[in-house]
Amino acid sequence: TPRYLIGFTGHRSGFDESAVRAALETALGELQARAVQAGGEAALYASIAEGTDTLCVEAARDLDLAVHLLLPLPPDEFAKDFSS
Repeated sequence: TPRYLIGFTGHRSGFDESAVRAALETALGELQARAVQAGGEAALYASIAEGTDTLCVEAARDLDLAVHLLLPLPPDEFAKDFSS
């Protein structure tokens, strides 16, 4: 099965969460539909930093896309970078 890889990186702050979430849902849905039309499946590759990275991962999961997380640090060190 052909796999169509979607890469994402975003910002931590200074954005309209509802507008970004809606745009991500639309874009990921369109990319997923294109992959399926081509006989394949789409998968997201992203970090999970607070902000738009997290919104993108949530939107992808809502669409049942496979999600692959890329961490710039070991998991224990990366977790220290979150405020929540």
